[in-house]
Amino acid sequence: MPLFFVAITTWLAKFFGDKALNIAFRLAVIAALVILILSAVNGFMYVIHHSLNSISATVPELISMIWSWIMPSNAKQCIVVIIATRIAKFYFNLSYRLLLTKAKAIFNAY
Repeated sequence: MPLFFVAITTWLAKFFGDKALNIAFRLAVIAALVILILSAVNGFMYVIHHSLNSISATVPELISMIWSWIMPSNAKQCIVVIIATRIAKFYFNLSYRLLLTKAKAIFNAY
């Protein structure tokens, strides 16, 4: 009887160990992808921010003054948020189209 419990325990440990390893690997891949996407967005926002700062350094004083009459003081942040939102929308639409394609492939197979 104890050998039966040893065999069952060994099999359960191997089964759940493989499942845990598979889940841990998938979580690591997802975390790596999230870090990659966030790093890319952060780099893009860094480039946009410094590009906008360089533009304001090369514009004549009169145009900067007129610009301040029309645009709010946080115009740079608003532009960065608009561009980041468009990028996020693009990735959402891309993943949505990919999910629709997968669903069509699965349900048309039957």
